Amino acid sequence: MNAWQDAWRIARFDLETALRTRRLVLWFAIYLLVALITAMVLVKIETSVGDQIGTLRALAQAPAGTDEEANKFLKGLSFLTGGDTEIALQMVRMPLIVTGFFWSILTFLPGLILLTSHDMINGEVRNRSTRFVLLRTTRTALLLGKTISHLSLALVATLLANLLVLIYGAVRLPSMPLLQTSGLLLRFFALGIPYALCWVSLTALVSSLLDSGPRSLVTLGVLLMVFQVLSLNSDVGFLSPLSHRLGLWSGDLLKVGMSVAIYLIFAGVFWAGTWWRITRRDL
Repeated sequence: MNAWQDAWRIARFDLETALRTRRLVLWFAIYLLVALITAMVLVKIETSVGDQIGTLRALAQAPAGTDEEANKFLKGLSFLTGGDTEIALQMVRMPLIVTGFFWSILTFLPGLILLTSHDMINGEVRNRSTRFVLLRTTRTALLLGKTISHLSLALVATLLANLLVLIYGAVRLPSMPLLQTSGLLLRFFALGIPYALCWVSLTALVSSLLDSGPRSLVTLGVLLMVFQVLSLNSDVGFLSPLSHRLGLWSGDLLKVGMSVAIYLIFAGVFWAGTWWRITRRDL
């Protein structure tokens, strides 16, 4: 119990410190700018080709095998979803602003976490602040506090981006189904928690293994590219966290649950590796 209490104190102090740094404010501003630009592009597409999008949705909802044009459309769309027509249908039935924005979150959130959290462990080790913290608590509590604070930063950025997109869409698209869009954004925000936790845990692992902040950032960038390449391979793609993103789109609760579980497993493995490292090194 004391470990959790200490972890929350560490997380609160870490958040207060982080929110005063210019680097974090800069990356948050860039992330929100990307969200706003994404919303502007999606709204522009919606207003320009809204009728065609409605036609595509009608075709996508036609029963399989009853419409040749619908089948061609689904076949083409499923190319983007690894051949899964069910997920393709789920995506096209959503408001365009939700579909595009959630895809951008899954694409850019790992980068934001890497940029803001790459020195979450080694930064504290370099300036010796961990020694003062560890006089009053355990290394496990320290890692828990760091994980909570950096996960919270990622989720705050995501929540702000969601609100920004929702407000912009509501203002520029009066016909946008506000309740449906809000519900979907809230759903995808919840599904983004295990996704973000996976990347925070990976960042913590690399930061605990390397003593240099810039070296951690470069290593994480390389790993992100490696994971992207692995996700394209049908034989070893399951080893990449990026290859399990599509499951979060599914309308099947079992598939969604499996994707969430996989991200929690990734996070658990990365976090356990970090814990093993920091409990055996000189801090």
